[in-house]
Amino acid sequence: MVAVAAGLRLRAKAGDRVLVLVPLGLDYTVAVLACAVARVVAVPAYPPEPGAPAQALAPIVGIVDDCVPALVLVGGPVDGTLRQMEPLPARLAALPRVDLAALAAEGAGARRTWAVEADDTAVMLYTSGSTGNPKGVMLSQRHVLHVARAVACDCRM
Repeated sequence: MVAVAAGLRLRAKAGDRVLVLVPLGLDYTVAVLACAVARVVAVPAYPPEPGAPAQALAPIVGIVDDCVPALVLVGGPVDGTLRQMEPLPARLAALPRVDLAALAAEGAGARRTWAVEADDTAVMLYTSGSTGNPKGVMLSQRHVLHVARAVACDCRM
């Protein structure tokens, strides 16, 4: 995860927003946590399914319009899916797209030399946009840690 965070730090500055289009699973967890460690704001969205029509990108474009990310972090088959959907809407196509594995390779061997602040924005979560434009809410590092602790206590972890 530190390698991915270090790779992010090479491509984005603290506070930048990063659209996370990574399928749910371990890679998704690594992507979101690496954003937090890198002090960039993770903006997770459901990636399009392979073979999905171009309209499936509408909620993602709505999120891009609202949060203006510095780059798109993709994982698994998402980059290939996006290539199959080309031409992409201009606002999405204009963003640099970086694969999670490539970031890990770029940051390999790096050590974290920066601090994360409790009041940094950790993540922006958006509604689906199914009834209108997606709406986002920002969560601080402090809030995310509080929720994680509550879940750990509830699960007796």
